[in-house]
Amino acid sequence: CQKLDLEQMMLQKSEQIRGHLRRERDGRAVDLRQTITTFGKSLRCDYRLKGWFVPQVVAAVIRDERGFIVLNATGNPDRVKVQGRPLQMYVRLENGFKLAFAKEEYVFQSGRAEAV
Repeated sequence: CQKLDLEQMMLQKSEQIRGHLRRERDGRAVDLRQTITTFGKSLRCDYRLKGWFVPQVVAAVIRDERGFIVLNATGNPDRVKVQGRPLQMYVRLENGFKLAFAKEEYVFQSGRAEAV
């Protein structure tokens, strides 16, 4: 019973965490309100990426009670870059981090996205 209460508290706390990605080329905001937000070519991805060699799932941004983590889902470090460096597995995001999924570039910003 106590474990369930702890899980509920963690879930409630993670729901208070806000963040978004701002796409570099046009300023469009990608709201990260879900627990897991996926990027890739697959129809099942939350945000579709275009291109001939884009993997079905490139990356996932995971929201937890401490903030956000970006996960490379391809197994190829060059497909996901954080701060210009290839991402082997995952990293916790900090405000202002630059991300690249395939060829699409974003900037992570904490807080809610305001209209552009």
